[in-house]
Amino acid sequence: MRIPFTAARAQLQVALVIGMLAPAATAQDLPAGKGRETFKTICTSCHDTETTTNLRNTRSGWAEVIAAMKNNGADGTEAQFTEVLDYLTLNFGKKDDGSAKKAGSVTFMIAGAGNPLAER
Repeated sequence: MRIPFTAARAQLQVALVIGMLAPAATAQDLPAGKGRETFKTICTSCHDTETTTNLRNTRSGWAEVIAAMKNNGADGTEAQFTEVLDYLTLNFGKKDDGSAKKAGSVTFMIAGAGNPLAER
């Protein structure tokens, strides 16, 4: 079922607030790896790292979050967004069984179709 954009935006805002309330990785203890610095550059220009790292999503879920952030003005190239997608999926993703890879998970999805990042 497709969620209207206004509902998706409200859902994103609620998830971000909930995410800020739970403990998460700070910029100093983000997992090392390709995409870490790109994530910090693009994502922390609007919010702190905890806002994102408290969330746990599948690859398609992260792609939808990134698409929403791009629609809200996140600035970066497609290659940078793909690098962030890879980093978030690896370090803050969900296992195939739906459980979080790390403790303290909060999950949400923003409906979207035709997102090339989600189909990867």
